[in-house]
Amino acid sequence: MTCLAADQPPPLYGLVVFDGPGRAVKAVMVVFENAHAADAHARRVGLGDYAVAPLSFCLDRSALTLTAGQGCTS
Repeated sequence: MTCLAADQPPPLYGLVVFDGPGRAVKAVMVVFENAHAADAHARRVGLGDYAVAPLSFCLDRSALTLTAGQGCTS
C-alpha cells in the first residue's frame, strides 16, 4: 500500500465533525487549502466539536492496475 502523505507540499486539509459524547464521526469535509481555512469554515457554520487534520490518501496499487479495455464506463 502506498500513502500519499499530506506532509508533501502542498498539504491539503480536512475537517472531521464529531457528534455526541463518544465523539462519533458525523461528517468529514474536504478539501481545504490550509488548516486556517478549515477552521474558519467550521466556525462560520457554527460547528461545535470538530478537528482539522492534514489529509493522506492511501492507495492499494494492486487494486489500481487496469488491463486494456477496463476502466470507468460512466
